[in-house]
Amino acid sequence: MDRRQALITACAVTLAALHAPRPAHAQDYPSRPITIVVPFSPGGATDVVARTIAEKLAQRLGKPVVVENRPGGGGAIANDYVRQRPADGYTLYAVATPFSTAPITNPAVHKYDPTVDFTPIVRTSEMVTVIAVSAALPVNSVSELIAWARANPGALNVATTGIGSSDHLLPIRIEQVAGVKFNYVHYKGSTQGVQDLLSGTVQMKYDALSSVRAHIESGRLKALALATERPSPIMPNLPTLQQTLPGVFTRTYTGLLGPAGMKPEVVALLNREVNALLQQPDVRARLGNLGLEPVENSPQEFSAYLKAHMQFQQDTVKRAGIVLE
Repeated sequence: MDRRQALITACAVTLAALHAPRPAHAQDYPSRPITIVVPFSPGGATDVVARTIAEKLAQRLGKPVVVENRPGGGGAIANDYVRQRPADGYTLYAVATPFSTAPITNPAVHKYDPTVDFTPIVRTSEMVTVIAVSAALPVNSVSELIAWARANPGALNVATTGIGSSDHLLPIRIEQVAGVKFNYVHYKGSTQGVQDLLSGTVQMKYDALSSVRAHIESGRLKALALATERPSPIMPNLPTLQQTLPGVFTRTYTGLLGPAGMKPEVVALLNREVNALLQQPDVRARLGNLGLEPVENSPQEFSAYLKAHMQFQQDTVKRAGIVLE
């Protein structure tokens, strides 16, 4: 090949490279505003986490990050919306524990696989949960609660947010392990259950610490134990439930996902930036006030966590003998 022909060939290769479709490299992202969708109304723990991430992520990436609330259908409305968005990293999804429990507890409505139909990016926090009881109930520990329940079978009313919900399954596991019997009162949401717990209409509720912390600190409710797998620095003097009942605990979380098929380099960038901002002292303090512990993990670890969480829920439902429509 002569010099002239070689030059022509080189130019042709260069032009082809310039006009070829370019992959979405991390350095090209973001070039416009990012939206974080929240499947709940404003004000809850997941919404606060999303807004905290949005604020800090905007500072780190140099582009606006806005939060869009799409409540309804137990998360179904937001789930469907996010699944239909382009997988370009400009629509993200802030989720919590119901995201991976709903396909198990309500499979007729929530027909999705959290790790197949979405792209796991990062698990943002663990949610501290507690067993709370009415201040009038004459117990101050899980052991005393079990003794009282044995002495008064069926007299202890437990508030839940519905059959098959996390706050229904955990008390059922307590029943099975401790050999006691509770009476369940199902509510459409957590707020009314807490109000009835305060009034004494029900005597026990498993809930996020953020929902009952103020009432515990005021003395209107008593926290008997953490329902989490491990002790928490947020409530360092509170024992875990499984210290009395080994193997009885729950896993709760908040996390960030996107539509299925996101570019790995964009996922890696978001994972790195969110992990970094979650370590900032002001962010840790803000989440700590909600009873949330920031965690650091990879997209692969979050995906594995979601799969394990679904299996955990399946096992719990099966063990409880609950038939879900």
